[in-house]
Amino acid sequence: MMAINLSQNAGLDIRSRLQFSQPSQPTPSQFLNSAFSHCNLSSQSEDVPMSQDCVNLPICTQPDVCTQDYLCTPDYITPAEQQYNNESNPQDHNGKHIRSPLPISPSRIKRTRRTGSVLNPENQSQFSQPDRAANPASTSGMTPGAEWGGFAKPEDKPPQMQRGTVRRNKSPPTFRNLWLYGPEERPAGRVPQPQAARYRSDFKEESILGQGNFCKVYRATSRNGGREYAIKRSAQPMASDAEKLQWLQEVQAMEALDPHVNIVRYYTSWMEEDKRGSMYTYIQMERCATSLGIKMSVLKEAFKEAELVEILRQMASALQYLHSIGMVHMDVKPDNIYTTVDGNSYKLGDFGLAMLVKNHTAAGRLQEGDARYIPQEVLNDDLSRLDKADMFALGATVYELATGTPLPTGGKTYHDLRQGKLALLTSFTAPFQKMLKSLMSPDPAERPSAEKVLASPLLVKKAHKESPAYGGLVFQPSSRA
Repeated sequence: MMAINLSQNAGLDIRSRLQFSQPSQPTPSQFLNSAFSHCNLSSQSEDVPMSQDCVNLPICTQPDVCTQDYLCTPDYITPAEQQYNNESNPQDHNGKHIRSPLPISPSRIKRTRRTGSVLNPENQSQFSQPDRAANPASTSGMTPGAEWGGFAKPEDKPPQMQRGTVRRNKSPPTFRNLWLYGPEERPAGRVPQPQAARYRSDFKEESILGQGNFCKVYRATSRNGGREYAIKRSAQPMASDAEKLQWLQEVQAMEALDPHVNIVRYYTSWMEEDKRGSMYTYIQMERCATSLGIKMSVLKEAFKEAELVEILRQMASALQYLHSIGMVHMDVKPDNIYTTVDGNSYKLGDFGLAMLVKNHTAAGRLQEGDARYIPQEVLNDDLSRLDKADMFALGATVYELATGTPLPTGGKTYHDLRQGKLALLTSFTAPFQKMLKSLMSPDPAERPSAEKVLASPLLVKKAHKESPAYGGLVFQPSSRA
């Protein structure tokens, strides 16, 4: 039989923990050896009778001896002094099974799993289940649901605390385009929401192109594409829902437009918050060179008749397209007419006051624009012919560029202009002055439409002539949208 070599200290420690078999009781191996030693299992002769000692074998009374112990060779592995009892005693070692390795191993403490997450840092002090191995008696006075982090059932936990759940950001609302699909009944509180900050990450700000009371326009270069754009940013943070909805109206107006050679092209728009939490709006548009208002007031440039005729023709083309889809601009003025980078064409921009018109009836509330370019009937709250109001503003714009003097904001001259009393322009031809007088007529019915302006002899015969009388310039509109 094999013996186990134990040191003196280790032997004392194990013997103090384990119970050994009684010396008077043989081990299963000793019992089998004594039983099979009296048997003759030789297969040489079938006639040899078995020994009487082998027939009268003692009956095994050991409860844990298996049948295979009678059929196999003697067990030479089990020590003579067996370490474990074959019978369990539930009273040994504080009620734990003697064969369990727990009493002879240090107390195992289960690693706690926190139920908190990055989304809920305040819940990180809670554990998914109590440490019963470290403190078994702590569960005696436990309240119902304490093993689930303070909740009665696992499914009662918030979604962000349940295992296997993923918190997804709520999608921003989608709005119906007024000009494409008609107005909608928008529920209260449904306004545009800020999106991920992208101005500094997607664009490199080069310079400022212009600014007004409500916005600033920057020249910015796309970091990925390398193309320059005009980024219109609100001058002040969006403090109310009305301001957000007004910005949304401008975005939807530009979104509804097809590319036109005489309208500033729109690309995309978004809202984002700065580091202080203030919300600003952004509109990405086609970059232009400068506005006619800057050329007149800052650069002090004098416009000749040929250039003014070309401005009149291209802006009439833009208004013809807008009126054909039921949209009125309501803010035509030199500050909103831009020259392209190549200088070959002019583009109409700034659709913040655009309105939808159906059957000569305006849908929505008219926003107050620049009073210097508003006709008298609109000032009297007559909104029946807003398309003719755009034609009055176009005539007032060309008249201001021809005089080189800003239009008055009040007084006698202000009212004279709305009565059709224009100053004589000695440097310009009679057909040109007649066109301006008809556009600024006090009666909306007498003002020509955009189609009639384009078909007038002034624009048809002299728009593309190269003549010293018209400044010696030839304007070829760009085919790029």
